[in-house]
Amino acid sequence: MSQHSSCPEEKKFFGHPFQLSTLFHIELWERFSFYGMQGILLIYLYYTADKGGLGIDKTLAGGIVGAYSGSVYLSTILGAWFADRVWGAEKTLFLSGIVVMLGHIVLAAAPGLYGLLIGLIFIALGSGGVKSTASSMVGALYEQDEMRPLRDAGFSIFYIAINIGGFLGPLLTGLLQENIGFHYGFGAAAVGMAFGLWRYSLGRKNLPHPTVPHPLSKGQGKTAAAVGIVVVSAWLWLIPRAGYSVHHDLLEPRVTVGDHALIRLTVTNPRTRPLLPSRMEMPVGPGRAVFVVPTLTPGAVHERGFVLPTQRRGIVTVGPVLAVQRDPVGLLQRERSLSTPQHIHIHPRTVRLGTVLHGVLRDIEGAVTQDLSSSDVAFHALREYVPGDDRRNVHWRTTARTGRLMVRQFEETRRSSLLVLLSTRQEDYAGEEDFETAVSIACSLAMDAIQDGREVRFITQIGALPTSSALRMLDTSCLLSTGEDDFGCDLLVRHACTAHPDASIVVLVTGQQVDRAVLARARGFAPLPMVTVALRAGQRGLSRHHAGTMPVVDMDRLEQLPTALRRAL
Repeated sequence: MSQHSSCPEEKKFFGHPFQLSTLFHIELWERFSFYGMQGILLIYLYYTADKGGLGIDKTLAGGIVGAYSGSVYLSTILGAWFADRVWGAEKTLFLSGIVVMLGHIVLAAAPGLYGLLIGLIFIALGSGGVKSTASSMVGALYEQDEMRPLRDAGFSIFYIAINIGGFLGPLLTGLLQENIGFHYGFGAAAVGMAFGLWRYSLGRKNLPHPTVPHPLSKGQGKTAAAVGIVVVSAWLWLIPRAGYSVHHDLLEPRVTVGDHALIRLTVTNPRTRPLLPSRMEMPVGPGRAVFVVPTLTPGAVHERGFVLPTQRRGIVTVGPVLAVQRDPVGLLQRERSLSTPQHIHIHPRTVRLGTVLHGVLRDIEGAVTQDLSSSDVAFHALREYVPGDDRRNVHWRTTARTGRLMVRQFEETRRSSLLVLLSTRQEDYAGEEDFETAVSIACSLAMDAIQDGREVRFITQIGALPTSSALRMLDTSCLLSTGEDDFGCDLLVRHACTAHPDASIVVLVTGQQVDRAVLARARGFAPLPMVTVALRAGQRGLSRHHAGTMPVVDMDRLEQLPTALRRAL
């Protein structure tokens, strides 16, 4: 190592060994290329094609950048291993620089996502090798005793190169991307790295060439080579295979518990060349449907059908269809999404009641009346005629006086309002099946009123369900579940009756675990004119009881609901 000693006649680099200049330049231009490329990488991923980008979703783009940044630092382990066991620090540094330059060339020259991924892999691997060896090469310049006092200053100069490269790289590539295009920015990074390698090659022979500290034995070398070949082959096997066009359709996006939901899957080859067989998976709720697509000739279509059992109410997510690739030895696996997920609403079972729940009726002023009429109306006001109005309602005297066609406007004088209350308190039910029966009862009551055009409100401890249409109500009911809540049935009735004092009839649907004393207390929270009924779902068959003045009907099947209402009312 005497050739690296400090002699008065030797050239200096800021008072340090001139070899520091070589390492200074390779690090400067490697940082220039690294930070320059990274400065425009993210926007290249999510910018739309008309702006020169790839149009990737921002969340996915951020994930790609994060994965790339993490792999750079993980690859330092691989670079350090090669320096320690195979090539030595200097050779590893030089070869890693070449790999970095090749990665930037691929980014600049190869279009699309595949070029991007290959370029990033090269850059990540090469940067790891540069990072793990450059600093150790600087330290090798100061191994002699007379040079050690300059070691700290030498590293400071070395890190100045990092800062200069980190400053100039994003500045220049950003200007090129903004004014010319992304690939020119990537090209500038490639040119910078090429210049750094050229400068390094000129001074390479004067650098210290430390021996390999822990060289591999002949047998270890063969093993390492075999492992390397397997790993590289595994990665190559996972390169995305473009081609398939995949669609999955839900023949019925809404079904009832017990019915079968049919899913149709269509795989098409839109390419001009055959596509090899592929393994695909489609998540269906918590499970997965696994199938193999055979070889598809150009334009060929492969269809499959799936039947989804619907034993439970809820919302089931179907898809996306995933192309699953595994390497031959099972080391690695890659999944690609080929479609968008869809949702199947599994509605609770319902029955028609066959009876109308009127309860008390209120006139237009809110007063209670016992008169029952489905078409009782009263004059309300006069207004101008609009197309579609019944000409029988024209008020001719006012029309003659004003010169404008005027019609009478009427308003219903009798109103019946149904209040359906469903307990979602877990303690009220002996099991999940009882709660499902209760949900079906409550939805049957609400849907019957909605379809008959009557006013209805559907309330639980966790909130109110929409009742503007039966479909919206049933869709929302798919989300209902029990929970641990101190908000019992009595408080539910008090809250609902306070919020809706004009209700005609209140039907409380709960489980058979609810004590009659609680139900009696609940009746006391409802105004006296309101008709109040409790329906309890459970394992006890159809029977009628009383909780104070409130009728209580137990039932174990949804089909008993019409009979239960007749007994209660």
